[in-house]
This record gives sequence, C-alpha cells and structure tokens, in this order.
Amino acid sequence: MGRKKEDRNNEALNNESPDIVIKLSATSFWRNIMVLSAGLVLVSAGFASFDRGETTDINKTTVVENAAVRPVNPDRTVPVSSPKLAGLEFNLEYLRLNPWNVQAHLFVGEYFLEETDRSEALGHFRAAAEYEPKSGRVLIPLGRTYREMKEIDRAIEKFQAALDAEPANLEPLYYLGLVYGYDKKDKEKAGEFFKRILSENPDEPLRIAVEEELIKLGIVDG
Repeated sequence: MGRKKEDRNNEALNNESPDIVIKLSATSFWRNIMVLSAGLVLVSAGFASFDRGETTDINKTTVVENAAVRPVNPDRTVPVSSPKLAGLEFNLEYLRLNPWNVQAHLFVGEYFLEETDRSEALGHFRAAAEYEPKSGRVLIPLGRTYREMKEIDRAIEKFQAALDAEPANLEPLYYLGLVYGYDKKDKEKAGEFFKRILSENPDEPLRIAVEEELIKLGIVDG
C-alpha cells in the first residue's frame, strides 16, 4: 500500500509543469541557505564570546581526555542556570573540537581553580602552556595553582618566568611578593617586590593592594 502511494506521488511530480518544478527547487535552495546561515551565526557567536573573554610537560591528548571531556559534576554548588556554568559547558564542548584553544583552557582552568579542583585546573593550565609557554596569562595561573597545591618553589618558578617574559607586567611581582612574604617568610624579599611595584606608579587598585600587604606583613607602619 505504501509503495503504491509513493509511486503515485512520483508520477504526480513527474507530471508537474516545469514552472512548478522550478519553484520547488528554488524553495529547497533558499531553505538550505537559511539553515546554513543559522549555523554560521551560531559559530560566529561562539568565537565572539572568546573575543570578549567570557573568561608543558603534559600530553595534549591526555588533557583533553581527562579534563576537557570530563562531564561537569552535578553536585557542584553553582546553579545549573548560572551564566558561569553555561560558559563552562560551552568551553568544554568547544575544547572537544578545538583542544588547542588557549582562552578556553584558561576559562575552564579558572573555573576549576575557584571550585578548588586544583588537579583539574592544573591540567587545563598546562595544556594552555603547550601553546603559549612564555605567556604571562598562562604562567601566572600556573603559579597560582602550584601555590594552592603548596608547591611553593614551582609557583615561584612560574611567577619568575612570567616576569622574565613580560618585564612590564606588574602582576608577577605582586604574586612573588605574596609567596615570599607568606610562604617563604622572607619579608625583606617580599618588600623588594612590593616596593618595586610602587616605583612603577601602578593603577590604584594594585597600589592599594600592595600598600595593604606591606602593612599586614609589618614591612611598613600602618
């Protein structure tokens, strides 16, 4: 029965006038164009989010398998509807297709570092370092992660590498001051880093933060 119906439909289509066939073809053509355009818009939106920042010694494939493809823990305290979690899901999905994207690894790494999942964060920051081994935006998060993992010497190594790569960047100096002041208990060394920042006329938020640390450490009087 179904076969006979299909035959009748084919026969009816074959008997249509050329004008009708042309109109049907044109309709299909424009429908395909609309679908393609919608796909391009979605892809463009994805790249735009990276442009806005909607922020080694490890094998890249291992990172993608063990970190980027890892499903998000449903027990996390971040609400499912939160933009932050939506951004995490987007970046994880993006990394499945583009494991080389540094910005995506940094976004995911920062998320897991804030959630105190340090090993997961470290995997993403190391993956980013594969592609930007001398970038402050990669080396500084690596140093922060090592510091939270109590690997202080490795943290210092990363902060110093960031400073060597970008001497005008004052952020590594700040973290070196924190590490020497609180972790190494070397207030004199910490003071050198903090005072070096102040000598560069930093922006007000950084200046205030440095002055507060100098007071907390007892390097200067309050």
